[in-house]
Amino acid sequence: GETFTLLSIGDGLVSQIPALLISTAAGIIVSRASGENNIATDVRGQLFNKPYPLMITGVFLAVLGMVPGLPILPFWALAGGAIGLARLRFRQIREEKETVIKKSEEEAAEPSETKPAELVMVDPLELEIGYGLIPVVDPKQGGDLLDRIGLLRQQLALELGVVVPPIRIRDNVALESNTYVVKLRGNPIASGEVLPGYHLALIPDDATSLPPGIETTDPTYNLPAIWISQRSLPEAEVRGMAVVEAPAVITTHLLEVLRKHTHDLLDRQEVKKLLEQVKETAPALVEELEPSLLPIGVIQKVLKRLLQERIPIRDLITILETLADNAASTKNIDVLTEYARASLAPTITRQFKSSDGKIYVVVLDPELEQLLLEKAQRGDLMPSTLGLEPQVSEQLIQSAAQITKQMLAERRDPVVLTSPVIRPTLFTFLSPLVSDLAVLSYNDLLPDAEVEVVGQLTLREEAQLV
Repeated sequence: GETFTLLSIGDGLVSQIPALLISTAAGIIVSRASGENNIATDVRGQLFNKPYPLMITGVFLAVLGMVPGLPILPFWALAGGAIGLARLRFRQIREEKETVIKKSEEEAAEPSETKPAELVMVDPLELEIGYGLIPVVDPKQGGDLLDRIGLLRQQLALELGVVVPPIRIRDNVALESNTYVVKLRGNPIASGEVLPGYHLALIPDDATSLPPGIETTDPTYNLPAIWISQRSLPEAEVRGMAVVEAPAVITTHLLEVLRKHTHDLLDRQEVKKLLEQVKETAPALVEELEPSLLPIGVIQKVLKRLLQERIPIRDLITILETLADNAASTKNIDVLTEYARASLAPTITRQFKSSDGKIYVVVLDPELEQLLLEKAQRGDLMPSTLGLEPQVSEQLIQSAAQITKQMLAERRDPVVLTSPVIRPTLFTFLSPLVSDLAVLSYNDLLPDAEVEVVGQLTLREEAQLV
């Protein structure tokens, strides 16, 4: 029985050795498929780079050599080799650390030279964050804000036809820990506060109770909201609340800010780049237009006017064709912009069309529109005041603000439809105080567009939607 047991167990162990070798070889081949080095370098690096596993292996082999019945000489020889390699790696790591420390001390001792040009130039876009938001940005800590901003720039390029310059992100210890500030050419244009690790849940109008959290205001749309933890997410979803992660809150706010200020980023150099791109496909158009018909500054102003009213300029060839056709008769920026808008009527119609295919608009009171048209013909139409008395202008602004609020509450784009003669001046007058209101002319829409009038801007009584 003893002989049979020894032979059967020994035979089983011997038959498993080839299978073990084959499995080990297959594992090595599969695991190194993603490596860039050869297999010898990978094996050497994985087995001998870490000194602690080698030291543990050497001690374990030395203990096995003292087990009765096992040959002591081979085990102790292997143990000595493993321990020797471990000590060698300890020495190499210590020398590498000393070299790095010495190099860093030498670099710190050298005076840092700051180029004067770096102090003079201002970044077009900056995002300053408090120290508490660093984990949201740092990829090593799981932050994905940089990737989100890259996707944001792609979205704006597809939406408006302009490549937003890179956004420099800085940490500012002077800010509150969870605060961020968006700067345009060094000037703050927006700010907000987010809580990393929490989710922002927008509070519905019909909400009767809320999940536990910290009440706040959404920085993008200025709506009531609440910061909730991860465990409160199911409760918020059951209540029908829209939930947004902290990095998404920053990028959404940044997206809306850039939509409003894209025209401020379109300088002459950027327009020159756009013209060079068009020149690759339509060289005759660019050569005819610039600079013989229109200087690059005029083209820039027309494009800026379009972007200021959120009209995409992706169809740049159509815009330039329109400018080339009309540049010989006028150099007026407002007139050229209106011609360009008329040529983009399909785009503008699609942009303001609702899900049901209709464009919901408000119109000016006939008496008010007739008054403004008469002032425009006499040359008395002033962009800042429309040539109206202060109290009348204030009443018009209040009427426009009220109608805009009502249309936004009904999830409709606030649009005023008026004559192309007074459209630019009316927009210039209303846009600083009623920023969400779009002012369109009859030429901006296709003839077959389905337009439904839902209200009227009037000075006689309080404005109401139909």
